[in-house]
Amino acid sequence: MKHTWIVAFFGGAIFGGAIGTYAGAKIMYDRNHEAMEAVEKELNDIIFKLKENKETAADITVSEETSNEFVSYAPAEHTPAFKTSEVSVIPFDDFETEPEFESEVLFYYPESGDVTDDQYIPIGKGKLKEMIGDDALTHFDEYEEDPDCVRVRNDTLKTYYEILRYYTSP
Repeated sequence: MKHTWIVAFFGGAIFGGAIGTYAGAKIMYDRNHEAMEAVEKELNDIIFKLKENKETAADITVSEETSNEFVSYAPAEHTPAFKTSEVSVIPFDDFETEPEFESEVLFYYPESGDVTDDQYIPIGKGKLKEMIGDDALTHFDEYEEDPDCVRVRNDTLKTYYEILRYYTSP
């Protein structure tokens, strides 16, 4: 008789634990499933709008309702790749005034439009835009000290760039 109570007690505990685990998992699944359905619906709407050319990707925004469903686990100091830099062409006197900034030399070849690093390795257009901005290469001949040199300060990358214009390829 003693063993019957013990078996019944542990059997009930196991059965109750299984039922509780199932119920908890079902509740969590239902919550996540509803959130995923909302996100899926919104993504389908975005795809439809893009296919119909009613909006461009820049015009589309994620609704507040679905954007708060998920948590970003990216570190706070993480900077997205698409973030634009704070870039400015600076006078010669302002070059290398910040000790915590790096300094790099780039070479610009106006005939081909190529820009290389100090090892003469070409820099792609996207990377170049991130480094020196859109219009730095239009500022040659502005400074009497050296018309074949432009100096750029990139606050985001904490780097000074000295761009030297060369008329012959490396």
